[in-house]
Amino acid sequence: MKNIFDKAVKEEILIRLGNLTIHSKRNWGKMSVTQMMAHLTRSIKIANGDTPMKRAFIGRILAPFFKSRYYNNRPYPKNIKMGIDPYIPDPSLFETKRSELLKIVSEFSETCASKCTSNPHPFFGYFTSEQWGKAVYKHLDHHLKQFNE
Repeated sequence: MKNIFDKAVKEEILIRLGNLTIHSKRNWGKMSVTQMMAHLTRSIKIANGDTPMKRAFIGRILAPFFKSRYYNNRPYPKNIKMGIDPYIPDPSLFETKRSELLKIVSEFSETCASKCTSNPHPFFGYFTSEQWGKAVYKHLDHHLKQFNE
């Protein structure tokens, strides 16, 4: 599995994000391209500790059975529901949301390899740096494929 902490992988993701347009069509799901970028930004803010969240009780019970699926080589299923994401940005914020996501991906890749280990995922709990790097890449890749990137 690729890891966002690898410089070449980070560059690949940044290029793919740069290829998105306001008119990018989704292959599955309900999010617009702007919503997807806001969703990814919020998820990285959880990983880097900017948006700490309490662990879900059910996650403490079920996480040991599913944790490796979050960062392994198998793709996420299409249309998978991973929790409530109520934020719906105005489509006119496309460039703002893309700039914000490009910035946070770069910052995470360059500075969070050690600090992210102290920030638990709200369902799965604590990850090693390598696991976080793989999970963040896998999540970005999943949603970029959702929009043909």
